[in-house]
Amino acid sequence: MNTVWERISILMAISTEPHLLIRGNQSPFNVGSRILLEDFNEAQVRELNDRYRSPVGAQDIPALIDLLNGHPYLISRALYTMLTEGISWSELTQIAITERSPVTVHWGFKIGVGRSVGAGRPAQ
Repeated sequence: MNTVWERISILMAISTEPHLLIRGNQSPFNVGSRILLEDFNEAQVRELNDRYRSPVGAQDIPALIDLLNGHPYLISRALYTMLTEGISWSELTQIAITERSPVTVHWGFKIGVGRSVGAGRPAQ
């Protein structure tokens, strides 16, 4: 086999901090197209719930949308966690804003922002 890789005798690679590759406002990491996602509507959440083998009962879909504001990633994450970890809808609602929640990072950010605003810190 005479491939290109067989003909290489020395291969050099470097690793550097990303900020060293960025010039001004142009980043080599911004190479994709921006895709804006709207919040899921009830029909979309019902379809996703069906694809996850319906861990949320049909009557609780509006409550799921309300809990996560229809956010596509958060709804998908909640359904995935319910399916893979065997968490029921009632358990999810009980742990929704605790550290055990499948959306802890998001809730932590929202709660942190709420606390900093609520603490009377001046707007910057």
